[in-house]
Amino acid sequence: MSKSPKNQLFPSEINLRALIYHEEGKIVALALEMDLVGHGDTIDEAIADLRDLIRMQIELAISRNNPDLIFKDAEPKYFELFEQLHRRSLRAQIFGSDEEEESEYQSCGVQVLTSDLIAKMKSSTAQAHG
Repeated sequence: MSKSPKNQLFPSEINLRALIYHEEGKIVALALEMDLVGHGDTIDEAIADLRDLIRMQIELAISRNNPDLIFKDAEPKYFELFEQLHRRSLRAQIFGSDEEEESEYQSCGVQVLTSDLIAKMKSSTAQAHG
């Protein structure tokens, strides 16, 4: 089992849970662990907007040297809804589904690459101590 370097505070990618839904004619992507909302005309646009917001929030936390600025949970009802949708999806995958249950929400994962953010953090830390 290999150890990660001591100075690596963030992983090279993070995976967050998200809900997708429609609101006021736009598609919305809500990151549950950060309570951030991306918008777009398509699901891909909403997720791309959400990724940008996540990266900006991480950059803010790094610039202020405050990891507590990264995570702020969405309301519990959204976590419960995500779990219900996820279980329904797993059941359909495992057992098949004759009925397609309609829902105004979809669940998904959002992957955000953070390796360049780590490089920025290391650079700013080195400058602050150098």
